[in-house]
Amino acid sequence: MYQQMMKIDKGDVLMNAPINGKSTVTVEQCEAFLRKQNSNAPLLASIYKKYCDIYGIRLECIWVQMCLETNFLRYSDTSITTLDMHNYAGLGAVDGNGRRQALSFDTEDEGIRCHVQHLYAYCSSKPLPKNEILIDPRFKYVTRGTAPNIENLGNGNWASDKAYASKLLNLLNQLLMDDNIVTQRNSGGNIMSKFAIDPGHGFYPDTGAEGYLNEQNCALDIANKVISKLQALGHTAFNVRPSSASSVTESLQKRCDASANADYLVSIHLNAGGGKGSEVFAMSTAGKTLASKVLTSLVALGFVNRGVKDGSNLYVIRHSNPVSILIEVCFVDTQSDANLYNSLGSDKIASAIVQGLTGQTVTSKTTSTTTTSTVKISDAIKALQYDLNIDYNAKLTLTGVADAATISALKGIESIIVKGHKSSVVKWIQQKLIGYGYLAKGKDTGIYDEATFQAVTNMQKNWGRATSGILNQETWSIFLNN
Repeated sequence: MYQQMMKIDKGDVLMNAPINGKSTVTVEQCEAFLRKQNSNAPLLASIYKKYCDIYGIRLECIWVQMCLETNFLRYSDTSITTLDMHNYAGLGAVDGNGRRQALSFDTEDEGIRCHVQHLYAYCSSKPLPKNEILIDPRFKYVTRGTAPNIENLGNGNWASDKAYASKLLNLLNQLLMDDNIVTQRNSGGNIMSKFAIDPGHGFYPDTGAEGYLNEQNCALDIANKVISKLQALGHTAFNVRPSSASSVTESLQKRCDASANADYLVSIHLNAGGGKGSEVFAMSTAGKTLASKVLTSLVALGFVNRGVKDGSNLYVIRHSNPVSILIEVCFVDTQSDANLYNSLGSDKIASAIVQGLTGQTVTSKTTSTTTTSTVKISDAIKALQYDLNIDYNAKLTLTGVADAATISALKGIESIIVKGHKSSVVKWIQQKLIGYGYLAKGKDTGIYDEATFQAVTNMQKNWGRATSGILNQETWSIFLNN
């Protein structure tokens, strides 16, 4: 399950299409989009990209504004500005002006730089970047920082047209949903994406939902497979779940920080609350587009379609730099969802997510997720290995197999886990005991308390082991093999 915002201040703005940030389109994609409307247009995207990088503005936002202001650089017989004026944003053009009664620039570079500066005045209250010289004569007339998002450019802020922001958002959506662009961005060709994958929750106090399925374990299993499949397709993919945190807020912020340089942040969760099906949360236009594609892939597996939801109140979406989505695969406390999850397996679910993210069908031939070995790989053991690494620095490889290294690590903590000891491994034990019926649901506190001690003792008795309540090798063999 996702965490909502811990706090939303009065002054906070719920962003849908932020102008500041890292671009999610390339120069080639912008030029291709423009040339669908005007095959004779001059090549300007590389200049825009240069100044967008300097000023921290998303290329896609200013590009669609240029397309709108210039009618895709076609202008018209009645427009105030003309192509040779190199004024790509109607700067200085007001209603009632005659032909060419607006700012004019000597070069394409100068005109684009001025456009970027003027938009920067609206979307940021910061001073000009280092070594940048102000060339926008209308910069001083702007109330700084009044339009951090595209939708804020409406209502007469940038232009008198009341539908100005809607037109920009429509063009932005067209740009981001363009089939050619989506294919280029997500294919196995020359343009590769960088994915930050966030398996939700993972440790105390940031624990997940439980029921017929365990959220944090399932999320980690799916995430590992998603990472493997994306890497096999040539993309960069990495796990941003932190190893520890003192609070839920710190845990969430660490994920945002680790994903700062990625193109996409994909947070993977499972839901709770008795519902059915899949839903995906997003905030930006690009995020909602991506969320729709991932949701379509999950629904194709048989999950109920709960829709793309507004994620503006979710911490990892609101506080991250990349295009961000949060996936709720299914409900852990609904039997039918859990049954479908188990029948599909995490590998098929991961493949569906990758299909939605990249537009590519992932087969066993292109990934390393299939094996000819007869060794049983357990998601639960993989989660235990992860917890051992976090709590006791065991440095285990997450194989999902109870190998010699894992057995040795467990033997090493035999004298550590006593009454009062608190760790993620204890929580793992408690979840097993709940599943076996020795411990009441909701008692997985992560503390090896009296109730847990008695549950272990009862399990040992029923399995014909010495009833010591101590987690020795014989007791661990029950957990690892059942």
